[in-house]
Parts: sequence; C-alpha cells; structure tokens
Amino acid sequence: IFEWEHSIWGSKLDTNSKKVHTVEELSGKKAEHPQRVWHECGEAARYKRFLASDQYAQFIANYPGKMICASTFRTMTCRCIRDPTEHSCVDIDYSKIHHYQEAILKNILNKPSFRTSLKDCDCEICTEASARDIEAEDSAAIHFKLTETLSATPERLVGSLSCPKVPHPDLGLGGDSAPPSLVRWECAAGKCSSCGPTKIQNVEE
Repeated sequence: IFEWEHSIWGSKLDTNSKKVHTVEELSGKKAEHPQRVWHECGEAARYKRFLASDQYAQFIANYPGKMICASTFRTMTCRCIRDPTEHSCVDIDYSKIHHYQEAILKNILNKPSFRTSLKDCDCEICTEASARDIEAEDSAAIHFKLTETLSATPERLVGSLSCPKVPHPDLGLGGDSAPPSLVRWECAAGKCSSCGPTKIQNVEE
C-alpha cells in the first residue's frame, strides 16, 4: 500500500503546496514527505484503483489466498496524501510567468505613455523592429518582436530566452523515438550566466 500510494499510479505531487509532512515510515524512521494529492476522490474509488494495481497483484502472488481489505487500506493511508482541490497541482511558476506576460503586453498595447517610452528604446529588438516598421502608424507595431514574444506560451517564452535545449536519452522511450530535449535547470531558474532576456535578446531590465 505504501509503495502504491506514493507512486505516480496512486497519487501525484501537489505542486501548488509547499507543505512538507514528517511521517513515520514502516521502518520506524521519520522522513519528510512533500504533500501529494490522490488521483481519485473517495476511499471506495481509491481502493478499487489499488486492487487493479501491479503492487496488489504482486502481493497476491507473494501471499496466495490473502487479501488486503478496505479497512486495512484506509488505516495504511499516509497523511501526506490528501483529496485534490481546485487549486491542487497548479504550477505556480508557470502561472506567474503567464500573468506577467499578460500584464506587460496589456501595458504595451493599451497605455500610450508606455508605448511612447518604448519608442525611444535602443535595445536590439526595438532597433531592428524600428528599421523594418518605421512607417507604421501605431507605435506599438514597431515593437512587434516584443509583443510576439509576450503573446507566446510561457514554454516558448522560456525557450526563446534560454540556451538550446539539451537532449536526455535516459528519458527516452527507446526504439526509433527521439529522446526529449529540455531546457537546462540553470537556465530555467535564472542562474545561467549565458542566457536570459539581457543576454539572448539584449533587453534592458
């Protein structure tokens, strides 16, 4: 039960919670468990899911004629796992980037004073855009590259401001499928000295 409920088949990390629970494990030692949420709501649905798991099948194979009843399953539930809510598993960092993009883009498009201040910007994006759209009537159109970047998804925004993605063969599915490529952690966390808005696109902070 312990193995199943902490696996991706029984529950998932609650990425919208920073809470950590101190739990006494089966070995008797205390360990810190980050908060998780069930895939299913209700004990009956969770128990039914457990009965169909590989862990329960292994238990039956190891102990023929034995079973794990619903009451035992309930008492073995780790207190680090809770029912999901509407806020569970929200990616806080992803949401922050998305809201910042919307707010900045709204300022660029809707505030004349902000557009005017951008018109005098001499960063690489604005300089190149001005050379191409110098006759544009709307001053916001001069900054098409900037607005295009802000209109993209957070993934595309991070990708456009980061070093090239690095392939991870250990995460591949095998066969002829190409391994996934991911942005380096240092880049995504803003700890890389070679990328970011001031390095990749020369935008002044």
